[in-house]
Amino acid sequence: MSNPVITFRLSPYQLARGLQIVRALEPDFHLTSLSQLVKIIYTDYLAKMSLGQTDQVDPKIMNEIKNFIISPKKREINLSSLADDEENLVSLNKSTLFMPLPDEISESSIGTVTDFSPPSDWMDEGDEEDD
Repeated sequence: MSNPVITFRLSPYQLARGLQIVRALEPDFHLTSLSQLVKIIYTDYLAKMSLGQTDQVDPKIMNEIKNFIISPKKREINLSSLADDEENLVSLNKSTLFMPLPDEISESSIGTVTDFSPPSDWMDEGDEEDD
């Protein structure tokens, strides 16, 4: 199996931050390619995150990666896929998604806001005495 090619974009700022971190740890590091820089950062992160743990990978996870490399699953999001996902969500309550409308909807008699002062019943008794 050949190594997979991973393509994504990083801004020059993100790349510079990575180089700065690598140079803080290895001052003599010479940049030869951006791919090399990203690979060093990635493998260093993996090494730090696996401290105190085994380097063995669960065979199920390894097979998942191999199968994904062979046939990547690109998922398109559309209305029908969102509807299918909604049926599969156990923790999501439909009542939180769809708020019922009140039986009567009344129209406001105010067309524009002209008075920005708070209503009189919001004012404290001390404030009313000052007026």
